[in-house]
This record gives sequence, structure tokens and C-alpha cells, in this order.
Amino acid sequence: MQGGVAFGVHFIAKATDGNGEGSDCSVKSTNQDAVCLIEGLQFSTVYTITAVACIDAKCTVESPTQTNVTLGEETTTEAALPPTDDNNNTPTVLSGGAIAGIVAGVAAGVFLIVIALIFICNKIKRDGKMFTASYLHTFLLSEEEEEDEEEDEDEDEKEDEEPVPIAA
Repeated sequence: MQGGVAFGVHFIAKATDGNGEGSDCSVKSTNQDAVCLIEGLQFSTVYTITAVACIDAKCTVESPTQTNVTLGEETTTEAALPPTDDNNNTPTVLSGGAIAGIVAGVAAGVFLIVIALIFICNKIKRDGKMFTASYLHTFLLSEEEEEDEEEDEDEDEKEDEEPVPIAA
């Protein structure tokens, strides 16, 4: 971890199973990503992995725990602390919720486009006219003009009403 070399930072990762038994590893900070191998783990076992960073005898608070299951005959787990260098081109993994949100947004956009096309095609079909760019322009203007005419009619009706005399 860049900057950790000057302070002599050690990273310690620990894997414990449900019985509190486990293994740990430590690695001294370098200018590269800090990686250590936790050896002696049993296969097909659920382990809780935590990590701390220490300078001399003072250590940070434990990292949030991660739960991993060892698979097959593998007896070594690699625990890596997240890199701090933003220029190292590490891939970003999207969670299931983020992917679902993206898919839902795209589906909603496609749905709205289809509804708009159906609306426009039905309007053209009713009018019996050929679809052209000038017709679309006229169609869009006619919608605005109809709204303006309705507003004008409402104002005219209000002006035509005679005032009601109030008896004293």
C-alpha cells in the first residue's frame, strides 16, 4: 500500500471458522497491493475473514467481516486488502441490485417509446394521412392549438355571463 512503507505498516488477515479456530497471515506494506495467503484451512468450511493494519504494537479496528467458503481440496485462501490507488485498473463488480436497477431502467425506457409510437400511429391511422416529417410537425402543433382553443373558449364563456345583481 503506497505510503504505508514509510510507516512500516503490517497487515494482518485472520480466518476463523464457526468454532473460533482458524489461521492468519501478515504481510509488510510495499508500494504494491498488500496480499497474504492464509494457509491450513479446511475445505468446504465457512470462514469469517477480518483484517487489521498495525504500526508497531498499535493496530486499527478490525475491518468489516467477510464470509467465505473454501471449496474442494483447496487449503489456501488469498486475503487481499482493497488497493488505495485509483489508477490501478481494478475491475468494478456490480451487485445484483445495481444490475436489476439498470435492467429496469432500460425496460421502462423501451416501454415508454413503444407507447409513444402506438399513440402516434393510432392518431395517424384515424386521420388517414401519410406519415411524414411535415405531418408529424403539424400533428404536434395541432395538439397545442387544440389546448389553446379550449382555454380561449373557457375565457369567452366567463365573459358572456351576466353579472347577478345583489339585493341590498
